[in-house]
Amino acid sequence: MSNHLSTFDIMALHAVLPNALWVVKRELFRAPFLGWIIWAVGYIGVGRNGNDHAAIRKFSNINRMLEKLECSLLFFPEGHRSRDGKLQAFKKGAARTAIQNQLPILPIAISGTFEIMGPGNLLRPVAGHVTVSFGTPMQPVNLSAILNKKVHLAIEAMLRDQRREVQTHLRAVNSD
Repeated sequence: MSNHLSTFDIMALHAVLPNALWVVKRELFRAPFLGWIIWAVGYIGVGRNGNDHAAIRKFSNINRMLEKLECSLLFFPEGHRSRDGKLQAFKKGAARTAIQNQLPILPIAISGTFEIMGPGNLLRPVAGHVTVSFGTPMQPVNLSAILNKKVHLAIEAMLRDQRREVQTHLRAVNSD
């Protein structure tokens, strides 16, 4: 489970998690060119209304699929990109899937992508530095709200550490 700041998150995470099976909103399959690519790669599309029976059936076999493909399942639990660069509240789907399938969760924090390709500069990305941090894997607990809170807190802490590290680095560069 990773925070989601920008479209650039996908490229950055593909670089460090090349064998991930991604869960994306179904609408993306209708996007020209992108839809064909994510279909061909095998992304899993889910509806946003919570009553997506096709996705629920697909997730009922997810353990077998992940084992066969030797990959991990990747969610952006916020459900959409951040509009302000801050971590948003999590939707229930990712936690619910982890609990139902007893999948461990690896919290992932990504920063720097909002500045590279945030809202308004999708077609004109700028150079920047991306940091991806991995937290300690968590075993699913029975309540999705508790699990979401634990993962949210872990990602928040990693984002704070990333900001602190960048500020320290900038101070060192500016003092030279």
